[in-house]
Amino acid sequence: CLQKSRYCAEHICKNSRFELAFAASTLKEFVLRDKQNRVDELLENALAAGFLAGVPLGQWYPELKDCVLVAVTEKRTKQEIDALAMALSK
Repeated sequence: CLQKSRYCAEHICKNSRFELAFAASTLKEFVLRDKQNRVDELLENALAAGFLAGVPLGQWYPELKDCVLVAVTEKRTKQEIDALAMALSK
């Protein structure tokens, strides 16, 4: 889980639109910040591509309204992670 989660976070953050919201170490979840602050649109586009990409955090933490909690488990393949990163990049 740890390796896949880190791979996913690094792969997604290659796109300048995204960054990790926190520098702390994680296990299989991480908080992704959308610098364009279009979280709802981002998640809708990901869903249209077949991905439940994450949980928008703004409803519980208003200061994180531009963030999504993403989880990656051991069941996800590298190909699935790559496809998720591509879907989020659109």
